[in-house]
Amino acid sequence: MNNTLIIYGTKFNSTKKVAEIIKDKTPNSTIMSKLEFRKLKNLNDYSRIIIGTNVIMGTFNGAIKKFIRKHHKVLITKTVYGFILGSNIAMAAKYEAKLQKITNAKQVVFVGGIINPTLAKGLYKKMMEGVLLSLKENKQPVPSINYSMLNQFINRINHE
Repeated sequence: MNNTLIIYGTKFNSTKKVAEIIKDKTPNSTIMSKLEFRKLKNLNDYSRIIIGTNVIMGTFNGAIKKFIRKHHKVLITKTVYGFILGSNIAMAAKYEAKLQKITNAKQVVFVGGIINPTLAKGLYKKMMEGVLLSLKENKQPVPSINYSMLNQFINRINHE
C-alpha cells in the first residue's frame, strides 16, 4: 500500500492551491479539505500523510491542529510530510521545527505565502493592506510561493 493522503487547512485558499499542486504530481494520492478530513475516522488506508497548514499571526490552522491531536498516535506510525504557507519568512525555521515536532514528519517545508487583501474581509483585510504598505515603504519583496522549493519537496516525497 502506497496511498497518500493530503490534508490542508486554509484561510484564503493559498494552502489549497499548493495542496492541489502536490496532489497533481503525487501518484495514488487523495486530497481532503477540513470539511472532509474532520469526518475521517481512521488513517488505515494511507501509508503517507501530507499535512498542509497556513500560518496566521504565528498560529497554525485550527482544523489542522485538531486533526493532529485527534490522530497523533496513528501519525507517529505513518510516513508524514508537512508544508507551511505564511508571509513571515523570518519565522520559517521555527514553524518547520514546530510542525515536525508535533507530527514526527520526515520533512517539513515552508513554501512562502501570498498576501492578497482582496480575498479577506474586516480586520484581516486591514492587516494585509498594512503589511503590503509596510513592505512597499521599506522596499521589501512581497511574499510569494517558492515553486522551486515546492517542487524539491514533491520530488523528495515521490522518491522515498
